[in-house]
Amino acid sequence: MVSILIVDDAKFIRLTLTNILENENHHVIGEAEGGEEAVRFDNMKS
Repeated sequence: MVSILIVDDAKFIRLTLTNILENENHHVIGEAEGGEEAVRFDNMKS
């Protein structure tokens, strides 16, 4: 299964994408507001 990290500065978009992807049985591992936060998230998961 593919793990997906949603990255967008708009909370509404992150929530919408998370809902759409999860409804299609994809695995969303988290959300981030921007690139720096996404990299930190990735480093924590490693």
